This record gives sequence, C-alpha cells and structure tokens, in this order.
Amino acid sequence: MFLGRRTGSTPLTPLGPLRAGLDGGCPTWFTPILEVSNPSFGRRLVRLWSMERAEVSAMQGILEALCPRCRRGKIFRRSMWLLPGMYERCAFCNLKFEREDGYFLGAMYIGYGLAIGATAVLAALVWVALKWPLVKSVVAGIVLFLPLAPALTVMARVLWIYMDQAIDPDQT
Repeated sequence: MFLGRRTGSTPLTPLGPLRAGLDGGCPTWFTPILEVSNPSFGRRLVRLWSMERAEVSAMQGILEALCPRCRRGKIFRRSMWLLPGMYERCAFCNLKFEREDGYFLGAMYIGYGLAIGATAVLAALVWVALKWPLVKSVVAGIVLFLPLAPALTVMARVLWIYMDQAIDPDQT
C-alpha cells in the first residue's frame, strides 16, 4: 500500500507520519491511495475512500446495476433498454466484472429461471383475462415475453455478479 499526496502537477510523494487535522480526521491535503498492479493495465492508483461501500441497499444496487463492491460505479454503459455494453472494470474500485472466460455461464441459468417465471406469469395473465385455451395463452405469453428478453439478460448478469461477490469476493 502506498500513501501519498498530490502537490500541484507533481507526482504522488510518500508521506511521513500522518498529522491529524483540526477535527481529528485526515487533513484536507491527504489523499490515501492504493497502488494496484494488473498485467493488462499496468500499475494504477486507486483512492482508498472508493473502497468504502456507498449508502445504497443491495436491492437498489441490483436494480440500478451498480458495482457490488462499492455500489458507486455502473456495470453497464447505457440503460438496459438499449442493449448495453458492459464495462470491464468498475471506475471507482477497479473490480473486474468478468473474472474469466465463460464467467457468465451461470448467468444463463439465472436468465433461464427469470424467463420461465416471466413467461408463466404473462401466460397466466392472458389465460385469466382473455379466457383463451391454455396452449394459446402460453404462446401469447411467449410472444409478450420477447421484448423483455434483453432486460432480463441484463438483470441475470447483475444478479450473477452480486451472487458471485457474496459467495467469493474478489480481493484485487
């Protein structure tokens, strides 16, 4: 871990003993940082305050597709209605969202469960509201589900990332 301070345009310099500010906390000029090494990105400095989790509940973080570690950074580039692309890493805490090739295979299982549930609910609503035969209601439920498929795919990935971080947190 490297602690340093920024002085104008000069690079970060190591700090000596820490001096408390007037309120007993860290002085305003003090910026705690962590040096992160990554083979593909080289060395990167990350602020330690970014490692703290934002005051956002897990449910709100999932619905807004926020990083599961810090709940500040976005996982996707655009809204989930426009077929978004994923960021490789969180902009705040540097969490890598896709740990390895084939990482989102588990998200496919979650997506399958969400799709079956959504299709069943839509088919039941059609069956109750229109009194159609069961087979016709199921086909209508599948057709009504198709516009929801991209949103459920995004939600499945977010749920998979949150579940993976809860079970096996990434410490890098």
